[in-house]
Amino acid sequence: MAEVTGTIVGGLLATVGAVFGMNYWALVVQTLVRDVVFLVTLLRVTGLPVLAWSRAALRQTAGFSRNVFGSQLLGFASSNSDNMLIGWRLGKEALANYALSYRMLMLPVQILSQTANRLVFPIFSRLNDEPARQVRYFLSVTTTLSLIVTALMTLVSLGAPLWIPLV
Repeated sequence: MAEVTGTIVGGLLATVGAVFGMNYWALVVQTLVRDVVFLVTLLRVTGLPVLAWSRAALRQTAGFSRNVFGSQLLGFASSNSDNMLIGWRLGKEALANYALSYRMLMLPVQILSQTANRLVFPIFSRLNDEPARQVRYFLSVTTTLSLIVTALMTLVSLGAPLWIPLV
């Protein structure tokens, strides 16, 4: 509810701002309002967090965080190396065309994966004590998403001769 409310309020204010000539600042307003509404709604529902310090928790979190940070850093480098190479060798115009095309191609995948993450993470968290069920659910979700993405990417590939000139 917090996310949906923030998105709606931010979108409405950004639209009003754009109508009244805020130009690109309307997008800044949208992002800030969305995040503030999300935070305020979340804090009203859950209350203020209690700040506490624990060396054991810090050690446990740091070990996990270090691995996640390394994984994210490698993922960032691998997913942006093509952009760096195209920008360096072919220039900013070619990079802009490539980036827009790639974004259009990946949009269905990103929307599905974000939605799946928001829906599936709480379920997996509740199943921490049941690893066998966790594995079954993970395989089921992964298989379903793979089928959907494959079908969407096939449609994109088949429709490319029509859609690319149009877009």
